[in-house]
Amino acid sequence: MTTTPKPDRLVLAAFVVFVLFAGTNAIGVRVIVRELGPFWSAASRFAIAGLILVGWMLLSRRPVPRGRRLVGSALFGM
Repeated sequence: MTTTPKPDRLVLAAFVVFVLFAGTNAIGVRVIVRELGPFWSAASRFAIAGLILVGWMLLSRRPVPRGRRLVGSALFGM
């Protein structure tokens, strides 16, 4: 007899988050592009992405980059 292994909870949670983001992304972009001007829609998408990344940074307790790391991150982002 073989038993089927249970799915890993972390993998299952990552899959659910991916499906939610992937499924709502196209709808969200379509609505934002129709309702807002091009610069406002781009700014709102970047602001949302920035808030998600800052939230992840705070949850994982990562330090804010300083010095050369901050310069390197800013240059990479541009």
